[in-house]
Amino acid sequence: MDPIEKIIQEAQERGDFDNLSGAGKPLNLNENPWVPPDWQMAYRMLASSGFAPDVVEEDKAIRGQIAELERTLERFADRWDVLSVDRRRAQLPAREKFLRDYLEEIRTINSRIHSFNATAPRAMNRGTLVPATMRQVAESRLVVD
Repeated sequence: MDPIEKIIQEAQERGDFDNLSGAGKPLNLNENPWVPPDWQMAYRMLASSGFAPDVVEEDKAIRGQIAELERTLERFADRWDVLSVDRRRAQLPAREKFLRDYLEEIRTINSRIHSFNATAPRAMNRGTLVPATMRQVAESRLVVD
């Protein structure tokens, strides 16, 4: 048993968790404990209208941008896969342009992630996309021969 579990078990045995206020009642998950009390009503109104805090909306937008980047690669790769080797060779300039645009979009997303990480709570921070790795993945999907 790890030390934390041991401490919790000992507290339970001593009855430290007995008769706590709210015991046996469902948690109120409508309130965000990180929002100051004087802002709770505003956040409740936004949530009931389908809005989320800016940091949540930005995280959702970044995830959407990454998903769109992945779909773009898949669409291009699907078109690329049906080409003959001779057509692929003839289309190398288009492949290179796609890869340049793909890497530029990665840089744009990474810049957005850096800005997001500067303002978001640490627990929400996102890792950046690694351009070299992403290019290798894209190139492996767009083989010539």
